[in-house]
Amino acid sequence: MNTEPLSRTEHLAAGIDTLTRPEFVESPSIATKEALNFKIESSCEQACRSIAPAWPLDRAIAVNPHWSRIGRSVREVAARMAVLGDIHVFPPRSYLQQAWREGRIKHLDLSYALNTLPAAQAQALSAAQCIEALTTTTSVPRLPLLIDVLDDDLGRHTRLSWRQAITHQVSQTCAAYFDEYQADWQPSRGTGLYAFWRDTLTHDHGIGALMGVSDLGKWLNALPATRQDAERWVLQRLGLPEQVWPDYLEAVLLTVNGWASWCA
Repeated sequence: MNTEPLSRTEHLAAGIDTLTRPEFVESPSIATKEALNFKIESSCEQACRSIAPAWPLDRAIAVNPHWSRIGRSVREVAARMAVLGDIHVFPPRSYLQQAWREGRIKHLDLSYALNTLPAAQAQALSAAQCIEALTTTTSVPRLPLLIDVLDDDLGRHTRLSWRQAITHQVSQTCAAYFDEYQADWQPSRGTGLYAFWRDTLTHDHGIGALMGVSDLGKWLNALPATRQDAERWVLQRLGLPEQVWPDYLEAVLLTVNGWASWCA
């Protein structure tokens, strides 16, 4: 048995082969297909609603970036943001420790928090335990996406990672697509953002070189032609439970949170 690690090209080929092999291609009934499409579209809409608009400026001022999450507790929102996007809602413990040492957070503040927070009361936390906790560090690992799992080959330190490459390419595409006043040459936008991105990618010969995959172009034929087909193609092949589709899609949007906020 060959136990040697896969090369970069072999790794990519194996992934594409898995996504496009015949057993994944099914012919569901019309009713089943419509129900699936509805679930996928609803998941995409839910993920999009989680992103607050950041432009134009008047919308950024008027909108709480966590407005769509006000039904959750602050602690739950903080945990979700850390897991889905490595976004930190609360300050680090080192900052709180410094504020405690400098007297900006006082014993009276701590006592008030312990007496009013249900979570603190449920765990019977003491002031001493809270002060001791400031000397420890915690980290919540970010949910790995498919783009992170793909970066396990031996050459991953000599090229752009999948996350870096995709973020770079999507950002460049959005900059061109949404530009209104800067470029003299304006692209055709009649087919929508997804079709424009797909066409741009097929003509971008530099991204394959940056990723160490010189023949990347020949794999792009596996990309579906429409946004709806792409949504169905991806979610069915990821194999995730339907109930976590919105969460995974939100995590994907958070990788390009700036442009997602532009589109919100």
